Amino acid sequence: LYAAIPRRFSNRLPFWPDPVPADARWLLGEAARIEQCWLELLIGVSAVSAFGEIARSAHRVLERDPAYRAEREGWLRREFTPDGVPASAGGPQGEPQDVLPTRGYGGRDRAPGRDFEPEPLVGVLGSVGNTAVDQVIAGQALQRLLLTATDAGLSVSMLSQPIEVAPAREQLRLSLGRFGTPQMVLRIGYGQPGRPTPRRSVDEVLDLPVVPA
Repeated sequence: LYAAIPRRFSNRLPFWPDPVPADARWLLGEAARIEQCWLELLIGVSAVSAFGEIARSAHRVLERDPAYRAEREGWLRREFTPDGVPASAGGPQGEPQDVLPTRGYGGRDRAPGRDFEPEPLVGVLGSVGNTAVDQVIAGQALQRLLLTATDAGLSVSMLSQPIEVAPAREQLRLSLGRFGTPQMVLRIGYGQPGRPTPRRSVDEVLDLPVVPA
């Protein structure tokens, strides 16, 4: 998986309609299990639509919060800068008919009434609990899962809205019939290869010790 690190990027663009095969889905589930977490894959129109209702409800709650909107706007970048989310990487703007909500990162508009994706594969990554240790374990599982997906030629983006709103998070857990805590939601599929966005230099973010010669 180390070799997949330079190729691992979040992809907010619509994915192609090609289904994710069973062997790739198994590998993703195994990646979560290796790190002591679970992955629930939502396959089919009914399962994804039911999740979409929870996600859109959480999205509306967040959008009503001025502080949330201000923070999101603070991350948006419309010109070259080493911080934030460039509009070019934000994906197309959301439309009311979309199954899944998208954050407004200033991406391009699309034709009204046109679906973002017909039937995305959605995965919910969860841990046994929600202590600080559980959250670190979930982060390790997410890392392995994302690199496993990259190694299999898959693209992934993350939807955290139903994780950020406590009632939606619990509703999601109950809808899955799972014990533990949902920690991240993933949109998985085949798409255009991702590309890096600007980053600060290592010297700006990491204070390296001086090793005597």
